[in-house]
Amino acid sequence: MQKIDPSFDYPCPCRKDARLIPIALTEALGCDKCSNVYVVINEGMSIEQVSGMPGVKRILAWNGKSWQPMHRKYSLKRSIIFLSVIILWSLMIWIMAQIFPGQWAILACILAIVCFPMVIDLLSR
Repeated sequence: MQKIDPSFDYPCPCRKDARLIPIALTEALGCDKCSNVYVVINEGMSIEQVSGMPGVKRILAWNGKSWQPMHRKYSLKRSIIFLSVIILWSLMIWIMAQIFPGQWAILACILAIVCFPMVIDLLSR
């Protein structure tokens, strides 16, 4: 991977005919065709998308010809926590179904399913 110079322009990773151009007085690069903004991180070795969906951080490295995605490193601790939450959430739904039979069980399951992505999002931060 090559070091990224914020004073140069690069092709935009959005795969359009676009260029990342330097944003004045910052170490950021903005696309001239879309609204994507990237900040140079890791001592100039990669860029991080700061615009886009909240909670989704896209990190890319320049190999001299194209952008390569940098994958997140997952730890064993994080995986155990994630699996524990899934197991506990399933156990909670089962207990609610046993305590509140009938329509209340359906309501409890719907509530748990709706809230589950929010809990996972909080854990992933």
